[in-house]
Amino acid sequence: MITKTISFPKRLNSIRVVFEAIGPFDSYDGVDKVVIDPSTCDFAEPFPLIYCAFQIINLIKSYPDMRVEHRLPGNTNFSGYAGHVGFFDFIGSPFGKDLGEARGNSRYFPIEVWNIPDFKETAGEYPLGELVDRRSSDLAGILLQETSGDVFDVLQYAIREISRNAVEHSKGENAAILAQYWPTTGIAEVAVIDDGVGIAENLYDNEFIDISNSTAALKAALLPGITGVSRAERVEQHERWHNSGFGLYIVSRLAAKYGQFRVISSGDYLELHRNSQFHHSYPMQGTAVGIRLDVKQLDRAKQFIARTISDGEAMQSEILKDFPIAASAASKLFSSQFRVKLGD
Repeated sequence: MITKTISFPKRLNSIRVVFEAIGPFDSYDGVDKVVIDPSTCDFAEPFPLIYCAFQIINLIKSYPDMRVEHRLPGNTNFSGYAGHVGFFDFIGSPFGKDLGEARGNSRYFPIEVWNIPDFKETAGEYPLGELVDRRSSDLAGILLQETSGDVFDVLQYAIREISRNAVEHSKGENAAILAQYWPTTGIAEVAVIDDGVGIAENLYDNEFIDISNSTAALKAALLPGITGVSRAERVEQHERWHNSGFGLYIVSRLAAKYGQFRVISSGDYLELHRNSQFHHSYPMQGTAVGIRLDVKQLDRAKQFIARTISDGEAMQSEILKDFPIAASAASKLFSSQFRVKLGD
């Protein structure tokens, strides 16, 4: 019998260490049993943690005849945290709390899995964006322990826009979200992942975009006015929530300025931090987006977002000058603004 062990790194804090631990899926050809051993891990951040979970889930799905053994997590900070947020249950391990069992607090929001078809059914006749907006408000409120003000508005906006991408564009069955707040540093991190077709496949549906590979697609998706929704579909969408291709553009620049923006899709990974950009190829079925924000600085981020929108509209008029796309109301406004303005 051929056995292969996935030993977690001591610090689960990057996509690279996840890839080094799991490796490419084809390296499991001929493997009879895989042992998942988290006992050596002591720390994890939301984005690499949820990416790790999806990779393990997809690995097991790819080799349905391979036996899976889950070893006990060690007596570490990681085991307490991962067990509490539902990570072990998520990957099929019998340890820790079940998904949905733990309640969030001012430090974290546990893994929440959204079944996208059910999400759409729950929304009913209302736009999906409305449902995502309200859930994003709940999440921002849990992390900040407040439900109004400039900082709340900015964090809620960022969560909403990356969550909308997963629910509205992924064409997948499931999306998952996980968030953490570190009061000592003032850093909040939110990760959203889906099992959909990926950004490149989505952008192929836009008749005004010519992309040659997934790397180009990833970078194009962060430009203003670039969306995978066809012109015909946009015409039918709710005017407040139509897909204008501005949400990911704004959030990527917001997170790059006030923290870090990370996205991985269709095998390509892109990281933005201030004026630096890092690109690498890592395996991924679907799309994952992670944002880290310095909450202490977000009280002045509204003005930055306003300037970014203005710059983006000028930029997209040149990028898509033969087919200008105006930013949707939702992408331009914070939830508290358009609810008051539109009488909600």
